[in-house]
Amino acid sequence: MLTPIQAVTHLNHFCAVLPSRGHTTHLPIYDIDPPDLPEGWHSLEQRISPPPYPGPFGCTVTLPRLLPRELRIFTVERIYSSKRSAYRHAAFKAYLALYHANLLNDHLLPLTSIVEPDLEEEVKNLLKDVEKRSGMALVTNQMNPWQGEMTGTAWAATRIVIPGFAPVRMLTRVELPSFAAGEAPVLHHPYKGRIDIELHSQGVVHLTPSDLQAAQESTRRLFWCLYGTRMDWNRLDFAYLLEPAEEDPERHIWAARQKQLRELQEEDDILANAATFGDTFSYPADINWVRDGYPYGKVYRFLRWANPSKEELEEFMTSRSRVPETCKLIHVEELPRRANFLLPLESASESLLKTRSLWPEFSRVLLLSRVQCDHAILMPSIIRFISVASTVVSLRETLFAGTQLYSIPLSLLITAVTAPVAQDNVNYQRLETLHQQTSDFTTNNTGWHKETQTSQTHKT
Repeated sequence: MLTPIQAVTHLNHFCAVLPSRGHTTHLPIYDIDPPDLPEGWHSLEQRISPPPYPGPFGCTVTLPRLLPRELRIFTVERIYSSKRSAYRHAAFKAYLALYHANLLNDHLLPLTSIVEPDLEEEVKNLLKDVEKRSGMALVTNQMNPWQGEMTGTAWAATRIVIPGFAPVRMLTRVELPSFAAGEAPVLHHPYKGRIDIELHSQGVVHLTPSDLQAAQESTRRLFWCLYGTRMDWNRLDFAYLLEPAEEDPERHIWAARQKQLRELQEEDDILANAATFGDTFSYPADINWVRDGYPYGKVYRFLRWANPSKEELEEFMTSRSRVPETCKLIHVEELPRRANFLLPLESASESLLKTRSLWPEFSRVLLLSRVQCDHAILMPSIIRFISVASTVVSLRETLFAGTQLYSIPLSLLITAVTAPVAQDNVNYQRLETLHQQTSDFTTNNTGWHKETQTSQTHKT
């Protein structure tokens, strides 16, 4: 079935599959009648835009030059109430003409061999192979690199060393692979630059119920500050647990503040009203992150407390119609815009972050130490790398064991299993291009070699 709505996508597909000799693409061109601006408008001295035309509208669609002249231009009259309706009917008229010209099959799909008759036999052979294939194929589930065979209280511990930041202890139900020199993850921080991560396996540890609960709550607190909207507070069945590998003196300070705020009937264990927090603790300067609203406001890095200017007070009273309870402002700065620190830095502009001022009454202080905030930003990128690398190491240790493929470097294997849609620093598309170029070069040289031998034989 063909309708004006479907005709637009059908026509785009037809033009997209037309043979291309270069790097250009074929697309239909739509010209609305009348145009938004009169002809020659750009050359007028006073370029005053005419009032919007209410309708009706017409349209002309022009198809690529590969098609015969009589199948290139199609026009519908100025009788449609909207521009969208006009170009839809123009596309319908064009696609219907392509069908009557036998350029489409009964399923309204394009026949490339009609446009290039010399490829007709090749297309038929290709279709024969396609018809033999099954429409659906059964595949196994995607590998879960965090699912191991450990049971009971056994967990595998890994010490993650992040130069310039506090180390982390990671607990998993599967032993993480050992990475040789040059195989560990590398982060690219807008302030610190290149950061070479170190992963040190500490073997199997056994956690008591209290230790396990403490590690689960630490992991939840770590990620809730940034990703709480996608988490369930009551779910603690994490595939991996994270906790500081060394004593964090600030953590005890924030735990004491959290306890005191709970006594003041502050119900949230992660966020506290900034005005209440400032009054209770005399406006401390060791705050790390502030959220501009509750519960889904944007997170900023704390800079300092400041007294508002007269203009800021007047602006507040104009928008809020009352005097603020706390005559203090919070100066904050945006967090780094990037979330994936595995990608190299593109430009120096990434370090240029905007600053703004927040009113404490409408802001929330995140009850986290500086170490916890650093880990909350960096750990997702490290976890991402470990997940991909663990999958690749499992591939190498199982399917490639005992073969020449076992010696392929880890970096190349990661590239080979990474799709472009993952938006990682590398993907298999470049390897495919190099493979195709190598195959073409080998084929061409083999043909040239045979032709040379034949010529020499004739001469002999």
